[in-house]
Amino acid sequence: MPTRSTTTSNPNLNPSPNPNPNPNPNPNPNPNPNPNPNPSLNPNPSPNQVYDHVYFWPHFTPITGPVTDHVTNRSVALFSLSKLTGHASTRIGWAVCRSAEVAALMRNFILVNTLHVPRESQLRAAAALEHVVTTKGQLLGYARSLMLSRWERLKECFEGSTAFELQALEPAAKDGFTGQEEYPPSPAYAWVKPLTLTLTLTLTPTLTLTPTLTLTPTLTLTLTPTPTPTLTLTLTLTPTLTR
Repeated sequence: MPTRSTTTSNPNLNPSPNPNPNPNPNPNPNPNPNPNPNPSLNPNPSPNQVYDHVYFWPHFTPITGPVTDHVTNRSVALFSLSKLTGHASTRIGWAVCRSAEVAALMRNFILVNTLHVPRESQLRAAAALEHVVTTKGQLLGYARSLMLSRWERLKECFEGSTAFELQALEPAAKDGFTGQEEYPPSPAYAWVKPLTLTLTLTLTPTLTLTPTLTLTPTLTLTLTPTPTPTLTLTLTLTPTLTR
């Protein structure tokens, strides 16, 4: 489930200060977006959880359960039309919550900051969602097959590569939308990790002298995942005396 959960202890949903003076700047080993459930960014327990569910759709990841299973108390789950149907310019999203108080706060926030949602955007979003429902998610099936084919092509590009490593996906799980038991994730983004490259070049020139001197220089070039590559040059001298 591609989520990023944040917490706040303020009833008005304002972020609470972190008492840790040295917080980890990257607490999640796998950055978003990805198909993995991430822990809360705030180590303090709080009933106010915000779940980023914009990628929680069956063409990206298996739907392992209803959103209402983890949206409790004053928690909020956020969704976006752009990741569902591709209508990014419509700028329509919605939230799922259980608390009437939190819903009222969100409604007031939209009213104060935007006055209202454009009528044209609402009509377009309603038409897109109605089409998804009436066709029983045919659009999601098409998007799913497209994502799987792109991931297969992407894996072929990185197969055998010694310079970059493609992210490892989570195992397949049961999908509640299609009912498939083995439903592998097909994320919208791919994380690529640069690998350490080591190139060794050995030259063995022989100079015939008295005594005979054999010069064996070994050039080792090491590239690390840093902006500046590291160059290491090693020279080995092996003198050999002859009569």
